[in-house]
Amino acid sequence: MAFDLAQYFPSLNHSVITLLLDRMGFADVVVNFFVNYLVGRFTKLFWDNQLSEPFPAAVGVGQGSALSPILSALYLAPVLWEFHTKRHNAQLISYVDDGMIIIQSKTWEENLVKLKSAYATVFHSRPGTGT
Repeated sequence: MAFDLAQYFPSLNHSVITLLLDRMGFADVVVNFFVNYLVGRFTKLFWDNQLSEPFPAAVGVGQGSALSPILSALYLAPVLWEFHTKRHNAQLISYVDDGMIIIQSKTWEENLVKLKSAYATVFHSRPGTGT
């Protein structure tokens, strides 16, 4: 089963990012850098050939930023870990915001049940909460 985490980069919560960095044991200087790096962010919406005025955003990292791939990987790490510890009968392959769950069973019916359960683990995981 392949899936895409739609709007992944624009949805990364700044408070969760810094909480994760702290819980992962990064040095205070690194955590404080990102606390300061992620403040004062603005975004614009583009809809029907119209560009909005900038407005403050407490979520999101720019896809063009050199730090975005690192932050997005750290944000997703708890989800990958939870899947690894709870789903011994499945494989999860992830590339940034695209994922693939691999299950093997003797029947389609058995496979479908296992896929639903495995996907639920990804869907219900919440970075920064431990669940």
